[in-house]
Amino acid sequence: MSTIINRFTMLALIYYGLLSVASSIPGRVLAEVGFKFWDKAVHFGAYFVLGLLLFLGIQKSRKIRGTLSVFLVVGLAMILFGTLDEIHQLFVQGRSSSFGDTLADTLGGITGALTAHLIGIVLGRQTKLGRQS
Repeated sequence: MSTIINRFTMLALIYYGLLSVASSIPGRVLAEVGFKFWDKAVHFGAYFVLGLLLFLGIQKSRKIRGTLSVFLVVGLAMILFGTLDEIHQLFVQGRSSSFGDTLADTLGGITGALTAHLIGIVLGRQTKLGRQS
């Protein structure tokens, strides 16, 4: 019997916990970077890793069948996690909340999931339909 908790989902949960801790750092402590959308790039990159780990964990668990279903679950999780992160930041001094950050979180997570899927295809571990070889 497989379980949804495996090393990838555990890593995803730990990583999300670390993101939540990092999200608690007051805004004035964070360094500014010189380009306009640096914060969106940070959100995208952070959730890219989360989406990749979550996709691998869900797929490995085999509790959810079909690649599109796994992408849907990861996408919904990224919307949920990103929204919770932005709500949390409303209560952190010097931080703000924005829809753009939630969008960057979601797109980063879905891109991470897509990357995990494409790497699996290239390595021959799954077909384009998402079935394990």
